[in-house]
Amino acid sequence: PAGGGSTDSFAIGKYEVSQRDFNVFCKATTQCKVVLGSKSRLPATRIAAQVAEAYAKWLSETASRALKQKVVYRLPTSAEWEHAANAGGSQPEKKFNCRVTSGGNIIAGHDLIDATSGQQNGWGLANYVGNAQEFVRDGGGFAARGGDFEVPLTKCDVSTSQPHSGSADATTGFRLVRELG
Repeated sequence: PAGGGSTDSFAIGKYEVSQRDFNVFCKATTQCKVVLGSKSRLPATRIAAQVAEAYAKWLSETASRALKQKVVYRLPTSAEWEHAANAGGSQPEKKFNCRVTSGGNIIAGHDLIDATSGQQNGWGLANYVGNAQEFVRDGGGFAARGGDFEVPLTKCDVSTSQPHSGSADATTGFRLVRELG
């Protein structure tokens, strides 16, 4: 439903964009390299926010041609991301892919997990907290929401947000919004 500062309803990806999905863009353009093997099931990370936005533009154009109508995909705003992650208050038990340690040993939060696995909220979003933090638009720049697998479980939350330069790194991925209004 509408919210997060938007008066129009919007759809948001159930999953973080996987490397497998991102590979389709890489094969069709010269903007990135294809990642093969088991890593293709992981969230697409090591991608700059501008390249994520180029992926969204390419996906919009590809879907628009296929459906013969205008389709717009883009990074969510911080407010839209939080609205979707909160799911109207329907939150599962806190079992996210975030760091848990005991006696100096890492028990959970070792690495990224499959983009299609993980705890889902009441609206079906998986891995919205933990796993890979996610690029969002925040004002004129970018932020990263939700924390990642290296963030302590006690600090891994829907409200977790930090400014981000938009540069590529190993723990930041993204999911896309599709405008419906």
